[in-house]
Amino acid sequence: MDLIAPGQDDLHRWRPAVPAGHPRHPIRSSDAAAVWNGVVWGRLGRCDLAWAWWDSVDAPELQPWIAGERGRVLRELGLHARAAEVEEAGLSEARDLVDVVLLRLSLAADAVGLGQEAAARRALGTAGSLLEELPDDERVARQRLRRRWIEVEVALLTGSQPSDEGLPWMAEDGPQFPADHAAGTDFHAAKGLLFAGIVHDDPALLAAAAELAPPMLRWAVELARADRGDDGAERRAIAAWRKVVPPTEVEAGVAATPTARRLEALNRT
Repeated sequence: MDLIAPGQDDLHRWRPAVPAGHPRHPIRSSDAAAVWNGVVWGRLGRCDLAWAWWDSVDAPELQPWIAGERGRVLRELGLHARAAEVEEAGLSEARDLVDVVLLRLSLAADAVGLGQEAAARRALGTAGSLLEELPDDERVARQRLRRRWIEVEVALLTGSQPSDEGLPWMAEDGPQFPADHAAGTDFHAAKGLLFAGIVHDDPALLAAAAELAPPMLRWAVELARADRGDDGAERRAIAAWRKVVPPTEVEAGVAATPTARRLEALNRT
């Protein structure tokens, strides 16, 4: 497959800022740029193009990061067990401590998707302990956001009411965000608003999430809105899902997931 770079507008919107001189700054190396290109394509739902960029990277030190990004895409497509396999392999090679946190948080999210509460709590606890020891920077801030989201998922899995600590909130002049969101992109803002909307059962927060969400997240936001009786949300979820192109190797598995079957059934009605 040809390596097609995302457009500059998409790179600006969906790629987090990386400090100049950081080893993962896209100008620092072609391999770092390739990983970020894959991340952006993944946000946009072109998972096939994301895979092509990540497959082009040979740098061993970037493979755990790539494993985490592949796992994220697989999880968002509903393939939690497959994601966990990829992330476990990446974790065994990880030397960068933020990568270790990223992968352990990802494994916690996979366990939630598989209904494995104990495993989710273990992975979340291990990641959280390490996260608290790391020097503060933008990468660490984004992992703190992810930890908060997974804490909400674990609470929902167990049927308890999640805390809204660390989540966005709605003010008179629109959504407001905790400080860690300054390190993220519109994707992080949309994801935070999605969880805040679910925790508070707030249509305004979910509508704000939908305005910011890229296709890979938009369908999930719209299904959350549909579950709360929003007219038209199912149609919008289907439209967003149609923009998602899975990696060729997992197309059949994705088509068999509960989400894909639900959206296909809605499309037939």
